[in-house]
Amino acid sequence: VCEADTVIITATFTEANGINEPPTITIANGGVTAAAMTKLNNLVWTYTWNVPTGNATATVSISATDMAGSPNSPATGKTVYTIDNTAPTVVLSDNHADAIVCEADTVIITATFTEANGINEPPTITIANGGVTAAAMTKTSNLIWTYTWNVPTGNAAATVSISATDVADNPNSPATGKTVYTIDNTAPTVVLTDNHDDAIVCEADTVIITATFTEANGINEANPHMGCPDGQRRRDSEHFRH
Repeated sequence: VCEADTVIITATFTEANGINEPPTITIANGGVTAAAMTKLNNLVWTYTWNVPTGNATATVSISATDMAGSPNSPATGKTVYTIDNTAPTVVLSDNHADAIVCEADTVIITATFTEANGINEPPTITIANGGVTAAAMTKTSNLIWTYTWNVPTGNAAATVSISATDVADNPNSPATGKTVYTIDNTAPTVVLTDNHDDAIVCEADTVIITATFTEANGINEANPHMGCPDGQRRRDSEHFRH
């Protein structure tokens, strides 16, 4: 239970001759001490408990006597509650090397929760500007969930959020970890220049070719390369000849 809860506790007595009214209830660590209960009939009584703040194990006890003055035996049934007012936390990770993605990518997002009492299943994921709204995640365990995101077209900053509650119904705090992606589906452009006066060259020439890219998010440095046009063969890493 958590602070948002109002719990109606019912005490049902078994006593041939009835009980002396009213019985009292104590909820140790729950902020209730010898409070009078509300009568439904002589053998059925209720108490409305407004759960307090904090985290604790709360134990319920009832005090009553029958008409002969004999005290009740210890209560049975639902006598122990876990007061949980701590929001679950969640950290996001994925299988992608960086946070720049494109339509060709399939990103597996993993949400790892920290919550002593577990969460209500399933949590949902929303990727703002990423085409995902309140989608159910896939269970690995009660505290680890995944979602497979097929990156959409277009260009945008996509923000990931998770919605979950623990078993006490505390909503999770905002996700941390990898929560923002750049969706980039625009091909980089490149302009070539060189240190040569014209485009007519011979074997004696050493031509330094400069490639200038226009790309908001940068390029992968292992990928750019220069190929040999038709009718030419590579002489070494920098030179070509017919």
